[in-house]
Amino acid sequence: MKYLLQYLMTITVILLFMTIILPCYEDIGPQTNWLIILISILLTFILLYTALNGKLRLNIIDILCSCAVLYTLLQGSILNGINFTPIQYNYLYLFFLYVAFRCYGIFINNDSIIFITIISLGIPQSLFGILQYFNLLNSFNSYNTITGSFFNSGPYGIFLGVIHILSFTYLTKHFQATRIQHPDWDISCSPKIRNMQIRILYITVLLCYFLTLSVLLITLSRAAFVGVVFSYSLILMSSTKFQSTFRKYKKITGLSFLILFCVFGITLFLIKPVSANGRLYIWKISVIAISQNPIFGCGQGNFPRRFTQAQEQYFLNNKLTTKETLLAEPVKYAFNDYLNILTEKGFIGFLFFVAISGISICNLFRNKSIYRYATIVLFISAFFSYPFQVLPLQILFIAFLADKTNDTKLIIPLKKSVGILIISCIYCISWLCYCNYKQIIYHYKIWTQEKEFISLSRYEFRDSQTFKQHYKYLQYNAFFLYDYANFLYKKGEIDHALYISKVGAEKFNLSEFHNILGTIYQETEQLYEAESHFKRSLAITPNKLYPKFKLAMFYYDTGQYKKACETISYCLKAPIKIESEATRSMISQLAKIHEELQCNSINY
Repeated sequence: MKYLLQYLMTITVILLFMTIILPCYEDIGPQTNWLIILISILLTFILLYTALNGKLRLNIIDILCSCAVLYTLLQGSILNGINFTPIQYNYLYLFFLYVAFRCYGIFINNDSIIFITIISLGIPQSLFGILQYFNLLNSFNSYNTITGSFFNSGPYGIFLGVIHILSFTYLTKHFQATRIQHPDWDISCSPKIRNMQIRILYITVLLCYFLTLSVLLITLSRAAFVGVVFSYSLILMSSTKFQSTFRKYKKITGLSFLILFCVFGITLFLIKPVSANGRLYIWKISVIAISQNPIFGCGQGNFPRRFTQAQEQYFLNNKLTTKETLLAEPVKYAFNDYLNILTEKGFIGFLFFVAISGISICNLFRNKSIYRYATIVLFISAFFSYPFQVLPLQILFIAFLADKTNDTKLIIPLKKSVGILIISCIYCISWLCYCNYKQIIYHYKIWTQEKEFISLSRYEFRDSQTFKQHYKYLQYNAFFLYDYANFLYKKGEIDHALYISKVGAEKFNLSEFHNILGTIYQETEQLYEAESHFKRSLAITPNKLYPKFKLAMFYYDTGQYKKACETISYCLKAPIKIESEATRSMISQLAKIHEELQCNSINY
């Protein structure tokens, strides 16, 4: 029974990692669903194994992770009420995944299976990108040709960078020691079979190394480039030859490295200068957002709302500039995970993250783990992207985090009964969360099917009761709330539309909700509130034409011709970020009104 459970746990762990090659969406997708199911299955096997003869022990990382999760859940409960958001469910499951990996490492002590599985994932992901490059497969992003199974080329490039460095670490170790020791492999087999296993692994890793390098270069993921180059630099500096050379030629070596890094940084900036300026702007607004609640933060998953609030206040209190106007728009991530964590979790949550990450990295380097340089890719790229917000990269991070944690200094042994109790509690919570999350997934699928009717403006065929059924589970989805509010407004249920729009504006602070609120208040002759919401919409997205158009038309329709003329003049002079048929129609309409106001010499 014991060995059967070990095999079952190993198979489940492999399947857990295989979810990485499933399509990764920003919203609810098959990847999340399968991950939840497999974690629950793995926890079941771990519970049974612990009941038989398992031994558990806690270390300092386990304690810190538990405290961090407890802090995040308490913070979310205070900010969002008793009901958990999907973001909190995801956070819980990531913690359960860490528990599962930790128990698996204690019971099986099988480093090579995880390593081989992770390496093997690099080959299909690389082939995925190659097929997309030759237009044989569709991308998951309309703006990026090469995304693999990811929703964006940035995280995809970081994933390839992690696998690439992991492959290189193995190959260098192979050249140094001929082979990697794999204690979990069957040592009773003949030397021929064992050598064959090693050769197959070596060829697989070598293939993965060149494939990931090739695809990484064509993704143009600058965050991944920085992470990979930095890891290569650490590998180089750790070599004995470099250290001896550095001791002899300190000034020349140091100056050469400085020049190379400067050239590398300038080159990366020049590849996409608009994108680079955009990230600098996002970091600027993120710092403002952090300053609003630096100690406790705004809550897990609330960065987009806090960012738009900070951006709104920034543009309301400062004069609009063309450069910043074009860069300004709502974002989901800070493109710097450390700023993201500071915004959402505050200084307290950031300290937890630093402590966990610092101890983990020290353990990896002290024990010369094969994952040590691959982990560096994640942490360096996190300065310029959001790897800790993407599920496949989160899985890799947790796997690296759980590696070598048994070697931490503080170890608290647990009795079998206590271990069973802890895992039983986690298992029960997991299933309760899964049942609720299953409902979220179900309502999400039904709503996506109903969106066809909304897009075709078939409001007469829909009943608001269907939206009410979804609201309980999808109220934390901005797109759902906007569709719900827009649907109610089109159906003429003004009071209900006003309420849902207020909920959406409070939770997400997007310009779309303020546009609806402004329109409703204008129709109900509450002009002060209408103007306020139109102005807020413009402050949130000053680069878009539609908020300017709505504000200008409000002034024109309410007889405030001076303000209308000023706003229209601003609209006509402002550069259009993305030109379309809709923008051309709005510009044409505004130009006619502007001509009318000027030609008739209306007394303002």
